[in-house]
Amino acid sequence: IYEQSKVWLQKGKIVGLVGGDQSAAYGHIRAVAEHYGSLGVLHIDSSCNLKRCHQGFEFSHASVMYNVLRDVEQVERLVGVGVRAFSPEEWQRAETDSRIKLFTGQSLWSRHFEGTPWATIVTEIVESLPQNVYISLDINGLTLECSPHNGMVVAGGVRFPEVIYLLGKIVDSGRKIVGF
Repeated sequence: IYEQSKVWLQKGKIVGLVGGDQSAAYGHIRAVAEHYGSLGVLHIDSSCNLKRCHQGFEFSHASVMYNVLRDVEQVERLVGVGVRAFSPEEWQRAETDSRIKLFTGQSLWSRHFEGTPWATIVTEIVESLPQNVYISLDINGLTLECSPHNGMVVAGGVRFPEVIYLLGKIVDSGRKIVGF
């Protein structure tokens, strides 16, 4: 994935990776970061994917963002949106690493119930991103009606129209989506 991404990036393409295990994004993010330099990762998912290893495996889906932050120095920011399944280790990492900003599913829904407009929350999300943005969207980052048959069912998440609105506001802000 890393090598193929490099080929298409060198041809001036915006490369998208669709399907597969979340760990597949590692090589793609690495290639995009090397090509564009500094970037942020918008990570819409039910899980943080910040485990050092999962079931003894260092390069699992549950470790992909841990590995990206460890190995890809060009990633200056990881913004998690809708995450709602995380271990104490992942929460501690998010709390202590200044590159990580989480908009948890719980906080998004609480703010919604308290009357905060989605547009206000999206402004905060977009403002936390640097100029170049890589989008990592796992289907289980969405609410259950959007992804009822995925392998990691976790209640909560963001709705599909909210994601579309968020992506539009990233573009409207002048930021550049450099890969997904």
